Amino acid sequence: MQTINFKIDTNQNIHKPILACDFKVKGKSSSNQLRPEACPAIYQGSKKGIMFFSEKEYFFKKNGDYTVYKYKTINKRDNSIGYEIVTPSLLGSNESESGFYKIGNGLSIQLNDCGAFILPPIDPRLKIKNLEYSIAYLPPFYSGQLVSGIRALNEVIIPEGAVIGQLILLNEIPIQLIESDFEHTINFYVDQFKIIDKNPIITSSNEFHKT
Repeated sequence: MQTINFKIDTNQNIHKPILACDFKVKGKSSSNQLRPEACPAIYQGSKKGIMFFSEKEYFFKKNGDYTVYKYKTINKRDNSIGYEIVTPSLLGSNESESGFYKIGNGLSIQLNDCGAFILPPIDPRLKIKNLEYSIAYLPPFYSGQLVSGIRALNEVIIPEGAVIGQLILLNEIPIQLIESDFEHTINFYVDQFKIIDKNPIITSSNEFHKT
């Protein structure tokens, strides 16, 4: 048995990760025996690792506008008050395409001596139409944020609590998932601040960039 520790800022995210083998897809599956999730390889893969979820609802519009959440924060160094944590934050982009954004904020994990991949949900029924998911690698002993990088290909709504990623370790040892406190081994900008109000200001990217 190997342990993955996690911690979650409930002022930002109330959706704790769970073992993928314990996750149940809501609703009945199609009776079509050729459906993708009936494939043994897909089914077994969908039960590996842990699932994690979108912390809020996000609406990406055709015109490039999208939902933005601004969280009231306190600076841990000088106790100044502001709105320094904003989601979704840009993960990466270029001038010719829309960018990838970080979803699932407020969740951190701590790995042991095995690395892991962050993948899209393997069960195809869980993938959100018009959403592209990035793939990432986390090295052994990683301790930091667990997020999904997503890009809207068209107008799309990401519901709060939707599965937006599946973390799979690079071995076959069973996992136990434990909530605990630990320090990040990578310095993240958001680590300088603490969210002090669980009710963020909700705006749009167009309005946010005007301020």
